[in-house]
This record gives sequence, structure tokens and C-alpha cells, in this order.
Amino acid sequence: MTKGDVKKYKIPLPPIEVQKEIVEQIEVKQNAIDAAKAVIENLERERRYFGQVLRKIEDAKFVELGEISERITKGTTPTTIGYQFQNTGINFIKIESITESGNLITDKFAHITEKCHKELKRSQLKENDLVFSIAGAFGRVAIIPKSVLPANTNQALAIITLKNGIYPEFIFNFLKSNLVLEEIGKLKVGVAQYNVSLQQVSKLKIPLPPLETQKHLVAETEEQEKIIEANKKLVGIMEQKIADVLSEI
Repeated sequence: MTKGDVKKYKIPLPPIEVQKEIVEQIEVKQNAIDAAKAVIENLERERRYFGQVLRKIEDAKFVELGEISERITKGTTPTTIGYQFQNTGINFIKIESITESGNLITDKFAHITEKCHKELKRSQLKENDLVFSIAGAFGRVAIIPKSVLPANTNQALAIITLKNGIYPEFIFNFLKSNLVLEEIGKLKVGVAQYNVSLQQVSKLKIPLPPLETQKHLVAETEEQEKIIEANKKLVGIMEQKIADVLSEI
């Protein structure tokens, strides 16, 4: 667009009183957006520092992740053992299937055959398993729900099956925290492709308070998550209202 084109651009110009009213409407909505974004930012910061909060709990003993896990393992890529991905079949979860906040994106699942799934026995996922990214996009973590089973995964995700009496949601929140991301950053090895070994994952130090404390902290985090989502929805609504006001001119 040239300078001449800009000069010829037509702008809807209602009477001054109408202009003022429109500006006031937009300012009210923008203030609501700014306030909601501030709430989101503050609560997300608290969530990231979940690990630091745990360190300050007096009755939290430190344990290695391997001590509280039945297994820490990983899978393999089906094509390396002669199988191809399918359009349908057993769910196959990759890093790109997991959001930064820890949600699973089912539309991004790949699929394998039942025969392939049986051959990849080591990496068959169970309900409440944690999957934790150890290559590429480090620190992605999710809890496996019953609804996506049967399912399998590859070598970019560590599979963590916790022992009985360990609250999966608590470990999930800890693995998402900045404390773990900082530790993982120190452990990264390799040149072309950074990766973290299963042994290093197993050695991660976890502050582990009593079960009731774990559940209490998770409940607080879940309430914060609800507030975050509500404010994100509010931002979307207000942005649409601003667009509607402008479109009416």
C-alpha cells in the first residue's frame, strides 16, 4: 500500500458524541481484558513455581522419582521395526499430542495396528501413567486417562508408572514446574539432538509431603486452573464485543 493509497482510505466517521460513546464502550471492555490477563499471568506464574512452594513445606521429604515408580521406560518408533502408522487403530501418543499445559490433543494422535501394539509391549500405556517428554520439546507432561486406552508411545516420551499411594496429579504438577524444567536443562546432552536419559529422569528429586497434603495442593492448583480458564474465556468474549462494536460503525 502506497502513501497515496493510505490518504484515500475511507474511515467511518460518526458524530463526535457517537465517537465518544464508542471509545467509552471499547475502553470498558479493554479494561476487563487487561484485568483478566493480569489474573491469568499471576496464576500461571504461581503454577510454574509449584516446585519451589513444595521445597518450603516442612513435612516434605525428598525422594528420587525412581523410588516411587513401578517403572520408568520408553517406547520406540513403529517404522523402525517394520510397521507403518495407520489412519485408525490403537492410539499412538507423540510429543505433539501434548499441550504445554498438559492436555492431550486426541486429534493429533497417530495410530498403529493391534499387532504392532502387542509387539511394543514395553511401552503399552496404563491408566494414570505419566508421559514426560525427554527429547525435542522438553518438559511436556500428561496423565493418561482411561478414555484414550489402549495406547502406546515412542522414545521421545518417558513412561512413568507410579507406585500405589502416590498421587499422580501431584507428580504431574511437580513435573510441570520450573524447578524440574531447570533441572532438565542441566541434564540435556547431545549435539544435534538433545535428550535426557531414563536414568536421569529416575534420579529427579521430588519433594513428597504426606498424601493429604498432596491432595490439598492439587485441589488448590485445580481451582486456579478453573479461574485461569474462566478469565481466558472472558478475554475472548470481550475481544469479540470490541469487534462487534467496531463492525457496527
